[in-house]
Amino acid sequence: MLTQPLQSGADGFDHVTRMLRAQFPMNDQAPVTDQIELQKPLKLRDGYIVLRYLQLEGRHALVEIDSSPCFPVEKAIAVTHPDSSRLDQSRNSGLYLATGSGMSVGFSSTDAKRVCVTALEIAETPRR
Repeated sequence: MLTQPLQSGADGFDHVTRMLRAQFPMNDQAPVTDQIELQKPLKLRDGYIVLRYLQLEGRHALVEIDSSPCFPVEKAIAVTHPDSSRLDQSRNSGLYLATGSGMSVGFSSTDAKRVCVTALEIAETPRR
């Protein structure tokens, strides 16, 4: 989920969201809160757990990750390569952003020690 959009752009995003939509069916007519409330956690092949998924308009998705088991922030940094000039600031805030192939992947850590990724935001970057 972290690397495919950065490596394959829109095709990578589409692949990730197809997989998530298959597991978290969406009813575009239902209120967002109802859609999220009905979702059941999804254990991925690598053992990490997606708690909730929401695809917004266009190529924009939000994913909530369970902190147990912990997907380490340092591992996310190693695979996404966020802007190195902002790593100190990111470590202080718990918010990271990586870009590539016309996509951005933001991830955050909300646990007290900021060691586990708990949320992802995957979005198409605006064209200039």
